[in-house]
Order: sequence, then C-alpha cells, then structure tokens
Amino acid sequence: MKATSSLPCSPRAQAGGALAWVIGILALLALLGVLALGALLMIGWNYFAEQAQAAVQKQPEVLEHIGTIREFDIDINGTAEAEGGDEFVFDLVGSKGRGRLRAHFITVDADHEALGQGSLVMADGTTITFDGGAR
Repeated sequence: MKATSSLPCSPRAQAGGALAWVIGILALLALLGVLALGALLMIGWNYFAEQAQAAVQKQPEVLEHIGTIREFDIDINGTAEAEGGDEFVFDLVGSKGRGRLRAHFITVDADHEALGQGSLVMADGTTITFDGGAR
C-alpha cells in the first residue's frame, strides 16, 4: 500500500488567504458605496434639473423665443467654465426655437429654483439678456 503524505498548511498560507478575503470584501463594500453615492448624486441632479427647467419655462423671454421647452440638456463644459457655483449652461429646444441659456439659479427652498440674471443665445446668434427676477 502506498502511503500518502498530507502536508499541513502553514499558518502563513492560512493568514494570507484570510487577508485576501478581507481585502476583497472591503473592496466590494467600497465599490458599492461609490455606486450608491453616484446614484444619490444623479437623483439630486435630476431633481435640480426639473426645478431649473420649471423656472426657465416661466421666463417671458424664453416663452417668447423658445416656447414650450421640449429638451433641456446641461452643457457640462459650459457650466464648468461658468462663473460661480450658481451659474449653469443649458441647451434648450422648444416649440418655437432653440438656443443656449447661461444663467444664475437661486435656491428658493427644497422644492424650487428661481432664475436669476442670464442670457439666451438663439440658434441664429441673437443674444437676449434678462434679469430673471428670481421668480
């Protein structure tokens, strides 16, 4: 009969395997945390964008030249280059025309944004400035 030899695992090999599991679990938890934070930021951004669109839609100059807004998309580069944390740039498409809006937004409360000073550059290059009136 042939004898088989069973070599015991060294304590070092066992500790290395447990450490790999702990690191793997911590990495997974960190990834889940980042994903959850990203989801919360997207929900918050969408909520702000809805409030901003409602404020823009009330602006008389927007109603006159753009009409009813059908598309309201942020210009990320324009917003990144804008002055201050309350100025945003959006591309608008409406029932009467299209243009790019650069404006300050004022938080009224948790459910409302108001439009401050800004400008609307129409597709033909016409620039319309407005004070917003923080409506």
